Amino acid sequence: MTDDQRTPAPADTSPAAEAPAPFRTRMEVLRYLQAEGWDIQKSALYNHHAQGKIPSEPDGSFARAAVERYARNYLRRVGQGSNATDEALARRKQEASIKADEARAEMLRLKMERDAGASVPREWAEQQIATRARLLRADMLNWVRMYIAELVELVDGKPSLIPDALVWSEKHVETWLDNYARAGEIRLQERPR
Repeated sequence: MTDDQRTPAPADTSPAAEAPAPFRTRMEVLRYLQAEGWDIQKSALYNHHAQGKIPSEPDGSFARAAVERYARNYLRRVGQGSNATDEALARRKQEASIKADEARAEMLRLKMERDAGASVPREWAEQQIATRARLLRADMLNWVRMYIAELVELVDGKPSLIPDALVWSEKHVETWLDNYARAGEIRLQERPR
């Protein structure tokens, strides 16, 4: 029998022979889709897989039919025109990305200023101001209570002594302001005896 006379072997008609081999990895899926002209990047494929848009088999492989169904439902061909909705969405995404980048840059700038001592936390500054305001108020009220009798005695009811009373009062105002402006620990002065 010659080579020309041999009968061809019967074709394998088993289900395994008819179904194309599955893709073993996502990278194989990616290369196949890109070779077939689909517009897909690695990160998008991995995200879509995580979202369940492209299911994997129990062994982790990907059936060709599932891959092709995924491409038809979720992808566009390379060079395929986009519609106005896609363009608007892309523009909004770009604007959001720019705003996020600007916000991150501003946060970094503020952190660097704070680390360099150029700024202080707002809450801390407000606490310091409130503490000093309470001190100033307390000093004023205490002064009035402690020295009212001395002030009445100083002027002895005579208008001509008012300039002396003013000098005396201004001296105490300076003491209040010194206490108010002092950094660090705050101490109240005791009344001289």
